[in-house]
Amino acid sequence: MRYYYSLKISTDNLSRDNLEEIIGVKSNCEHATWELEVEEKEEDEYVNFIQYFMDIIEDKLPILDSFGVERESITIWMLYAYNNQCNMEFEAEDLLRLGKNKIKLCISCWEE
Repeated sequence: MRYYYSLKISTDNLSRDNLEEIIGVKSNCEHATWELEVEEKEEDEYVNFIQYFMDIIEDKLPILDSFGVERESITIWMLYAYNNQCNMEFEAEDLLRLGKNKIKLCISCWEE
């Protein structure tokens, strides 16, 4: 069982370098204009990835808006490789925070 969590920004309005300067975090993936990925293994402590990524991006959203970065181009991903059964739950406060900021939560699961 492995989890990958990712905050992605896909836009033509800003370069990766511009986004890194605004957000204050370097991208660690090549899948989007800017992406931050975190891996959680079975033996690792739980990562509240929604809270973690929203803490990084939330106060930067007005700046990104001013550069024409549309909210639908900002996504938070949960990628889950499982063995037997796939269950997940989310805190209502985290989902509310995503909704208030118009950030999409994307989930992809596959059997290992």
